[in-house]
Amino acid sequence: MQPFKFGSTTTITKKPTQNYITPHTLSIEGDFDGDGEKEKMVSFVSDSTGKAVTHLPYGEEWSETLDYVFGNGITTKLYIEGKKSDTIKLGTSMGVYCLINLGDLNKDEKDEIVFVIDNPDYSSVNTGRIYSLGNGKWSEIKTFGVHEEAFSTENEKTVVFKEIRGFLEQHKGKWLYADYADEGYTMYPPPEQMKPLRVPSCKK
Repeated sequence: MQPFKFGSTTTITKKPTQNYITPHTLSIEGDFDGDGEKEKMVSFVSDSTGKAVTHLPYGEEWSETLDYVFGNGITTKLYIEGKKSDTIKLGTSMGVYCLINLGDLNKDEKDEIVFVIDNPDYSSVNTGRIYSLGNGKWSEIKTFGVHEEAFSTENEKTVVFKEIRGFLEQHKGKWLYADYADEGYTMYPPPEQMKPLRVPSCKK
């Protein structure tokens, strides 16, 4: 059986002499700049030289992977293909667990996005980050706590999450969310215990 990292949504490929994690290359479409046309947003994982990273070593100890990530300056960014819009730089990370188009939540004629970074650490506590594009610059307009258990899967194929179970779900056409940091949070609450997702407009 191939090794499986708790909370990971990355594809794990077994090699004859070494195991690897393949970071997701995720993409979504939407009208992020409000020009009335759809754009394509993609995630890109690279090393300190800017070269694309397609495999990360998966050692017997998780510390081996972390040492490689930090030692080689592995980072992630999100950008719109063919546009000069500001890039979202995610810093040291192994990609993103999810990248979701939320639609136009704040009625500014632009689609908002949410993503969760695949942090190179030992914690399963993470953050959902909602961004909006205003005047060519991406701004973080809301965050909420998540637990990486929501992304757990033993399916070796790439999993593309369209919602975050128990933390960000669509019900009857409306986005609802729950914050893991809230006191009394219970994993996978029913819709009636989740809150309507409302976000402000990004700063111009």
